Amino acid sequence: MVAGDWWYETFIIPVLRSRVPEIFGEIRPTFVLIGAFVTSAAFAVGWWIFGFSGYRAGIFLELH
Repeated sequence: MVAGDWWYETFIIPVLRSRVPEIFGEIRPTFVLIGAFVTSAAFAVGWWIFGFSGYRAGIFLELH
């Protein structure tokens, strides 16, 4: 989901900014920062849970 959001921000936001600039005048920077933090935190927690559960299940092989 985060990769999809990054794609959207990379390719769609510039198009919207050039065609409908008044949309971005209404967005408060505080909400954008909170959203970015929550998204990044959820992304990190998801990977941590995935890694921890994989470790506990023993699916990671030791490579020597």
